[in-house]
Amino acid sequence: MSLSFLFRTVIFLTLPGVAIAASLDGSAMSCSSRPQTAAGLRPDLLYGNQVSYDIRRNGDLIGHQETRFSTENGILRVVNEGRLKVKVLFVTAYSYSFDSVSLWCGETMTSFEAHVNDNGKKKQILASATSAGMRVNGPEGEVLVAAPLYPTEHWNPATLKTSRILNSQSGRIDAVQVTDLGEELIAINSGSLPARHYSFRGDLDLDVWYDRAGRWVKLRFVTKKDKSVIDYICDSCAVPETPVAGGRTAG
Repeated sequence: MSLSFLFRTVIFLTLPGVAIAASLDGSAMSCSSRPQTAAGLRPDLLYGNQVSYDIRRNGDLIGHQETRFSTENGILRVVNEGRLKVKVLFVTAYSYSFDSVSLWCGETMTSFEAHVNDNGKKKQILASATSAGMRVNGPEGEVLVAAPLYPTEHWNPATLKTSRILNSQSGRIDAVQVTDLGEELIAINSGSLPARHYSFRGDLDLDVWYDRAGRWVKLRFVTKKDKSVIDYICDSCAVPETPVAGGRTAG
């Protein structure tokens, strides 16, 4: 995959509280900003260098997603790779792939690029920070929106505090209402643990769970086409060694 938008560009940005000068081929990058106050912007403290998820359809394993984190000169680089296949009688009936790279300076996403292959239909989503806000180019054209803007990559719990979000699959700016539904006991691959349940409603219709440490541990949505239940379940998140009493049990 060629992420040409990110790696051919040399930028200097001045945003409220943020200055970044970067040669995005990785040879020279620097960032200065206000202190990082959001736990989600120190993913190394939550996940280590990477976190991975099984993707299940109606309980059956159909794919995998991996998110990797690295930091150089204050710039956080987040790489996402997702792959899934749905087979019918041993024949692939549907396939989907997703690759993205985002760069972060403090609490601000400075650039984003995603490549989507939806069963043969390809899309590219680009976003870059400007002094006027975030400029987003997607399949439906270009828009300029106020910063901060977060993509639908839920490793960053700051997505829970927004009313609009960059849909990293479609390139649209989705209006959302996020509701805290309380703590539940959920099952992940390594066992059960208490996690807080949040719903996204509006242009998005999905549910996410974060454990008490602030890690994203589960996501669920129902497909519009055939009403399949899709779950992303963390397969690299260790559960507490000592059982912790949780709330109600989630499905």
